Amino acid sequence: MRQLTVAAVAGLMLGASSMAVAEMGVGVKAGTLGFGAELTYGISESFNARLGLNSYSFSDTDSYDDIEYDMDLDWQSSGLFLDWHPFQGTFRLTLGYLLNSNEIAMVSTPSSTYDIGGVSYDAADVGKLNGAVDFGDGIFYGLGWGNAGNAKGLGFIFELGVLQQSPDLALKASGGTLSDDPTFQENLRREERDAQDDLDDFDQYPVVSLGISYSF
Repeated sequence: MRQLTVAAVAGLMLGASSMAVAEMGVGVKAGTLGFGAELTYGISESFNARLGLNSYSFSDTDSYDDIEYDMDLDWQSSGLFLDWHPFQGTFRLTLGYLLNSNEIAMVSTPSSTYDIGGVSYDAADVGKLNGAVDFGDGIFYGLGWGNAGNAKGLGFIFELGVLQQSPDLALKASGGTLSDDPTFQENLRREERDAQDDLDDFDQYPVVSLGISYSF
Protein backbone atom coordinates (compact mmCIF):
# COMPACT_ATOMS: atom_id res chain seq x y z
CA MET A 1 0.00 0.00 0.00
CA ARG A 2 2.78 2.44 0.91
CA GLN A 3 4.69 1.72 -2.32
CA LEU A 4 1.50 2.26 -4.32
CA THR A 5 0.91 5.59 -2.59
CA VAL A 6 4.44 6.81 -3.34
CA ALA A 7 4.01 5.72 -6.96
CA ALA A 8 0.65 7.48 -7.16
CA VAL A 9 2.09 10.73 -5.79
CA ALA A 10 5.01 10.58 -8.22
CA GLY A 11 2.72 9.76 -11.14
CA LEU A 12 0.37 12.62 -10.40
CA MET A 13 3.31 15.00 -10.16
CA LEU A 14 4.66 13.91 -13.54
CA GLY A 15 1.23 14.03 -15.12
CA ALA A 16 0.51 17.51 -13.83
CA SER A 17 3.94 18.92 -14.63
CA SER A 18 3.06 19.43 -18.29
CA MET A 19 0.23 21.84 -17.47
CA ALA A 20 2.07 25.05 -16.49
CA VAL A 21 5.34 26.82 -15.74
CA ALA A 22 6.52 26.15 -12.20
CA GLU A 23 6.95 28.66 -9.39
CA MET A 24 8.78 28.13 -6.11
CA GLY A 25 8.02 28.91 -2.49
CA VAL A 26 9.44 28.25 0.96
CA GLY A 27 7.71 27.99 4.30
CA VAL A 28 8.24 27.54 8.02
CA LYS A 29 5.69 26.09 10.43
CA ALA A 30 5.15 24.49 13.82
CA GLY A 31 2.79 21.73 14.84
CA THR A 32 2.39 18.20 16.13
CA LEU A 33 5.33 16.99 14.01
CA GLY A 34 7.59 19.66 15.49
CA PHE A 35 9.15 22.69 13.84
CA GLY A 36 9.20 22.39 10.09
CA ALA A 37 10.55 23.86 6.88
CA GLU A 38 9.26 23.13 3.41
CA LEU A 39 9.98 23.79 -0.23
CA THR A 40 7.03 24.08 -2.63
CA TYR A 41 7.19 23.56 -6.38
CA GLY A 42 4.26 24.88 -8.41
CA ILE A 43 3.46 22.23 -11.00
CA SER A 44 0.31 23.88 -12.37
CA GLU A 45 -2.48 26.18 -11.26
CA SER A 46 -4.09 23.23 -9.48
CA PHE A 47 -1.13 21.13 -8.29
CA ASN A 48 1.90 21.75 -6.09
CA ALA A 49 4.63 19.39 -4.93
CA ARG A 50 6.14 19.90 -1.49
CA LEU A 51 9.21 18.60 0.31
CA GLY A 52 9.06 19.01 4.08
CA LEU A 53 11.41 18.50 7.03
CA ASN A 54 10.37 18.44 10.70
CA SER A 55 12.34 18.34 13.93
CA TYR A 56 11.71 18.66 17.66
CA SER A 57 13.26 17.34 20.90
CA PHE A 58 11.75 17.27 24.35
CA SER A 59 12.47 15.60 27.71
CA ASP A 60 9.92 14.77 30.38
CA THR A 61 9.11 12.35 33.19
CA ASP A 62 5.98 10.23 33.03
CA SER A 63 4.69 6.95 34.41
CA TYR A 64 3.14 3.86 32.91
CA ASP A 65 1.69 0.99 34.95
CA ASP A 66 3.08 2.59 38.14
CA ILE A 67 6.62 2.71 36.75
CA GLU A 68 8.10 6.17 36.32
CA TYR A 69 10.33 6.86 33.32
CA ASP A 70 12.59 9.67 32.17
CA MET A 71 11.63 10.13 28.53
CA ASP A 72 13.50 11.77 25.66
CA LEU A 73 11.32 12.53 22.65
CA ASP A 74 13.17 13.04 19.38
CA TRP A 75 10.88 13.99 16.50
CA GLN A 76 12.60 13.79 13.08
CA SER A 77 10.66 13.32 9.85
CA SER A 78 10.73 14.24 6.18
CA GLY A 79 8.02 13.95 3.59
CA LEU A 80 7.02 14.31 -0.04
CA PHE A 81 3.53 15.67 -0.72
CA LEU A 82 1.21 16.42 -3.60
CA ASP A 83 -1.27 19.27 -3.02
CA TRP A 84 -4.39 19.55 -5.14
CA HIS A 85 -6.04 22.98 -5.19
CA PRO A 86 -9.49 22.16 -6.61
CA PHE A 87 -10.53 25.82 -6.80
CA GLN A 88 -7.05 27.05 -7.79
CA GLY A 89 -6.90 29.07 -4.58
CA THR A 90 -5.32 28.52 -1.18
CA PHE A 91 -7.54 25.57 -0.14
CA ARG A 92 -5.83 22.23 -0.77
CA LEU A 93 -6.21 18.49 -0.41
CA THR A 94 -2.96 16.62 0.26
CA LEU A 95 -1.61 13.12 -0.23
CA GLY A 96 1.94 12.28 0.82
CA TYR A 97 4.43 9.94 2.41
CA LEU A 98 6.59 10.55 5.48
CA LEU A 99 9.92 9.00 6.38
CA ASN A 100 9.20 8.94 10.09
CA SER A 101 12.22 8.72 12.40
CA ASN A 102 10.29 9.89 15.46
CA GLU A 103 11.30 7.97 18.57
CA ILE A 104 11.01 7.95 22.34
CA ALA A 105 13.80 6.71 24.62
CA MET A 106 12.73 5.69 28.14
CA VAL A 107 14.77 4.95 31.29
CA SER A 108 13.13 4.01 34.58
CA THR A 109 13.71 6.33 37.53
CA PRO A 110 14.97 4.95 40.89
CA SER A 111 12.35 3.01 42.82
CA SER A 112 12.19 0.35 45.54
CA THR A 113 10.01 -2.05 43.53
CA TYR A 114 8.74 -2.50 39.98
CA ASP A 115 5.46 -4.08 38.96
CA ILE A 116 6.30 -5.95 35.77
CA GLY A 117 3.72 -8.12 34.07
CA GLY A 118 1.61 -8.13 37.23
CA VAL A 119 4.49 -9.31 39.47
CA SER A 120 6.32 -7.12 41.99
CA TYR A 121 10.14 -7.21 41.82
CA ASP A 122 12.83 -5.53 43.90
CA ALA A 123 14.40 -2.75 41.88
CA ALA A 124 17.89 -3.97 42.76
CA ASP A 125 17.13 -7.32 41.12
CA VAL A 126 15.67 -5.73 38.00
CA GLY A 127 18.26 -2.98 37.52
CA LYS A 128 17.16 -0.32 35.05
CA LEU A 129 14.28 -0.65 32.64
CA ASN A 130 15.04 0.79 29.21
CA GLY A 131 12.40 1.31 26.57
CA ALA A 132 12.45 2.47 22.96
CA VAL A 133 9.45 3.43 20.86
CA ASP A 134 9.74 3.69 17.07
CA PHE A 135 6.84 4.78 14.87
CA GLY A 136 7.68 3.81 11.29
CA ASP A 137 7.15 5.47 7.91
CA GLY A 138 3.63 6.09 6.70
CA ILE A 139 1.08 7.68 4.39
CA PHE A 140 -0.22 11.17 5.10
CA TYR A 141 -3.54 12.57 3.96
CA GLY A 142 -5.14 15.84 4.90
CA LEU A 143 -6.43 19.25 3.92
CA GLY A 144 -5.39 22.80 4.54
CA TRP A 145 -4.80 26.29 3.25
CA GLY A 146 -1.67 27.65 1.59
CA ASN A 147 -0.45 27.89 -1.99
CA ALA A 148 3.24 28.80 -2.00
CA GLY A 149 3.66 27.46 -5.53
CA ASN A 150 1.24 29.85 -7.21
CA ALA A 151 0.89 33.01 -5.10
CA LYS A 152 3.57 35.69 -4.96
CA GLY A 153 4.83 37.08 -1.65
CA LEU A 154 3.89 36.15 1.90
CA GLY A 155 1.23 33.56 2.62
CA PHE A 156 -0.43 31.67 5.46
CA ILE A 157 -0.13 27.93 6.08
CA PHE A 158 -2.63 25.76 7.92
CA GLU A 159 -2.70 21.98 7.70
CA LEU A 160 -4.90 19.33 9.28
CA GLY A 161 -4.42 15.65 8.57
CA VAL A 162 -3.56 12.13 9.67
CA LEU A 163 -0.27 10.22 9.52
CA GLN A 164 -0.56 6.45 9.34
CA GLN A 165 2.19 4.93 11.48
CA SER A 166 3.08 1.70 13.24
CA PRO A 167 4.35 2.39 16.79
CA ASP A 168 6.54 -0.36 18.19
CA LEU A 169 7.87 -0.71 21.76
CA ALA A 170 10.85 -2.70 23.02
CA LEU A 171 11.61 -3.05 26.76
CA LYS A 172 14.88 -4.29 28.25
CA ALA A 173 16.19 -4.68 31.79
CA SER A 174 19.89 -4.11 32.46
CA GLY A 175 22.23 -4.13 35.44
CA GLY A 176 20.18 -6.50 37.63
CA THR A 177 20.37 -10.15 38.63
CA LEU A 178 17.25 -11.22 36.69
CA SER A 179 18.45 -10.58 33.15
CA ASP A 180 18.74 -14.35 32.46
CA ASP A 181 15.72 -15.44 34.47
CA PRO A 182 13.14 -16.94 32.04
CA THR A 183 10.13 -16.19 34.27
CA PHE A 184 11.17 -12.56 34.61
CA GLN A 185 11.75 -12.30 30.88
CA GLU A 186 8.27 -13.67 30.19
CA ASN A 187 6.75 -11.11 32.57
CA LEU A 188 8.78 -8.40 30.87
CA ARG A 189 7.36 -9.48 27.50
CA ARG A 190 3.87 -9.39 29.03
CA GLU A 191 4.52 -5.84 30.23
CA GLU A 192 5.73 -4.99 26.74
CA ARG A 193 2.61 -6.44 25.11
CA ASP A 194 0.30 -4.55 27.47
CA ALA A 195 2.07 -1.28 26.66
CA GLN A 196 2.01 -2.12 22.94
CA ASP A 197 -1.78 -2.50 23.07
CA ASP A 198 -2.02 1.08 24.31
CA LEU A 199 0.45 2.33 21.70
CA ASP A 200 -1.58 0.78 18.91
CA ASP A 201 -4.18 3.47 19.56
CA PHE A 202 -1.71 5.95 18.03
CA ASP A 203 -1.49 4.26 14.62
CA GLN A 204 -3.41 7.26 13.26
CA TYR A 205 -1.39 10.26 14.40
CA PRO A 206 -3.15 13.66 14.15
CA VAL A 207 -1.15 16.30 12.32
CA VAL A 208 -1.91 20.00 12.83
CA SER A 209 0.42 22.82 11.82
CA LEU A 210 0.49 26.59 11.37
CA GLY A 211 3.04 28.69 9.57
CA ILE A 212 3.95 31.26 6.95
CA SER A 213 5.28 30.95 3.42
CA TYR A 214 7.00 33.12 0.84
CA SER A 215 6.63 32.61 -2.89
CA PHE A 216 9.17 33.79 -5.46
